Amino acid sequence: MSELHEEVLAERTRMVFECLGRQPSMSAFYLAGGTAVALHLGHRISEDLDLFTERPWSFERIAPTLAACGPVVVDRQEAGTFVGSVGGVRVSLFHYPYVVIEEPVPTQFGLPVASLADLGCMKLVAVAQRGSRKDFVDLYYLGAAGYSIRELLALLPGKMPGVEFNPVHILRSLAYFEDAEAEPEPVMLVPYEWAKVREYCITEAGALLEEILAG
Repeated sequence: MSELHEEVLAERTRMVFECLGRQPSMSAFYLAGGTAVALHLGHRISEDLDLFTERPWSFERIAPTLAACGPVVVDRQEAGTFVGSVGGVRVSLFHYPYVVIEEPVPTQFGLPVASLADLGCMKLVAVAQRGSRKDFVDLYYLGAAGYSIRELLALLPGKMPGVEFNPVHILRSLAYFEDAEAEPEPVMLVPYEWAKVREYCITEAGALLEEILAG
């Protein structure tokens, strides 16, 4: 079992995560998103639980499981998607039919956590769609952990086979910070400067963009 940074979890988040991990109907899910990155790297506090599975599931089957872990509030619910809260904690469930590059890491919480390679690819897609400040921060610390933007871009076609990506669009998105900078700073547990995050993304994306456009 990998050593994870439990200190990144708010107490209420930990309690809901542990409760969900004890439920048999949740056994196919794994944790991804910012909380998963934070558990691996220990760089910031994270409160949301974003859970993914390759298997189709129905809300009707999962709803009693969620209710066993606290009051459920539904913000959005459709086929393969639940977004809301459980026990006062933001929880999202997704049917995510894409390849797992590396097996999720077992945890003491009952549910596994996605690998850094998989998380990095998912963060890259998130930034291309509309990056939050936390997404940029997570990419910066993923880079420090050895998962550079170059490497993640190379892994992306294998992560989501059959999906067409525009690498130029992705790289240009890495230098667009207007929406992200309207958001509050994350609660960090390590030394941090937003200016360094910006510089990293601009420099890495710029170098790759030059290579692509040069043919």
